[in-house]
Amino acid sequence: MQEWIDQAIERLVASAGLDGYMLLLLTTPLSIVQGIVTFFPFATLMLLHVATFGVVEGLLVSWLLGTLASIVCFWLSRSLLQPWFMHRFGERLAKYDKWQRHMDHYGVWVVILLRSIPIVPSNIISIMAAISPLHWRAYLWSTTIGTFSQVWLFALLGSSLLDPDSDTFMIWAAYAGFCFLLLVLFLVRRARSQVKGQG
Repeated sequence: MQEWIDQAIERLVASAGLDGYMLLLLTTPLSIVQGIVTFFPFATLMLLHVATFGVVEGLLVSWLLGTLASIVCFWLSRSLLQPWFMHRFGERLAKYDKWQRHMDHYGVWVVILLRSIPIVPSNIISIMAAISPLHWRAYLWSTTIGTFSQVWLFALLGSSLLDPDSDTFMIWAAYAGFCFLLLVLFLVRRARSQVKGQG
């Protein structure tokens, strides 16, 4: 099924005849659809962006479109289409009940974690955030950071698979440092919350 979807996207790109930045006329709506219903992996669009724009620009475009798609899904889930989303994804949401409780409690940190380590589908993360008490501004910056982390991780994994001989140690080290910084910020925030709770 996944192979068929990838081939369909490739055929769509080829038949549209879009080059360079014109490709965004196709990949922007595809990214938004992927962010709402997630029936193909975002990595497919990332590879397309990297092949078209080069590594740095392709990853930047992927980050921006991934963030945009998650914001659209969040907004739709919280406003216009909430009943439909709950009916359509209710059973899948129930499987992630533990994460929902964590999101209700820790908010932005769970969004960053789940986007950084893609163990929960992107649209489910957006819907869980939408039905949590998380403020939309907090969701905006946390999903931006989390999507940045996810794109960075996918790029590292992809480069390791495509070119096993490439020296990516420094990039892995930088990513580990980024994750460590997020962990420290989370622990500091949690410690402050506990102190306030005791005070």
